[in-house]
Amino acid sequence: MIIMFGWRSRASAIGHGTFLCPHCGADRQYSHMRMRRWFTLFFIPVIPLNTLGEFVQCDTCKQNFKMLVLSTPTTATLQNELMWAMREAIVSLVRPRRSPAVESAALAVLTSFSGQPWTSEELDQDLATFDLAYLQPRLANLAGTLNEQGKERFVGSCAQVVATGGVVDADGRAAIEQIAAGLLMTPAHARGIIDQVLEDARS
Repeated sequence: MIIMFGWRSRASAIGHGTFLCPHCGADRQYSHMRMRRWFTLFFIPVIPLNTLGEFVQCDTCKQNFKMLVLSTPTTATLQNELMWAMREAIVSLVRPRRSPAVESAALAVLTSFSGQPWTSEELDQDLATFDLAYLQPRLANLAGTLNEQGKERFVGSCAQVVATGGVVDADGRAAIEQIAAGLLMTPAHARGIIDQVLEDARS
C-alpha cells in the first residue's frame, strides 16, 4: 500500500469585523485570516503545524492586506470622532461669547456637520455638560486622518461661529489658532482661513 503524505498551507478565518478597505475605498466587512501549514495524509490536512502568518481579507473584493490596515479608522468611526470634536470646539467658542447670533451660527455649523437639524436644546446640553479636556487629544487624533481640505473645513466652520458681525477679535483669533494647532496647522494657515471667512461674510 502506498501512503501519500505531505504538507500544505491553508488559510482559515479566526475573526471578522468592519474596516476601511483600501481597494474598495469604503467601509467593508473583513475576515481575519490565519495561514497555517498542515501535515496531509492522502491530500487531506490532518495535523496543524506552524503558523505562517496572519492577514486581513476584504469580504467584498477578496483582496488581502497586512494586519496594519486595521489601524486606519473606518469612515463611520472618523465621522463620529469628527462630530464629537466639532461639538467640543463649538462649546469652547460659544461659552465665552454666548449671544443669539453666536448660537445661531453654531447651530448652522452643527447642522451642516451632522447632516440633520441641530436644536437649541442640544446645544444648551453640550454647553452645560461638556468637559473640554478631551478636545485637544481628539484634534490630535484627527490630525493624522483628515486631509488638508477636511482640516480647512473644520477650522473655517469654527471661524464662522466666532465671526458674527463680520469681525473676529483677538481672543477669537487665538481660540481658532489653538484649534488649528491641534490639527497641526500653522497660525498663518489659520489666519488665512479666518480672513477668507470674513471676506466671504462681507460679499
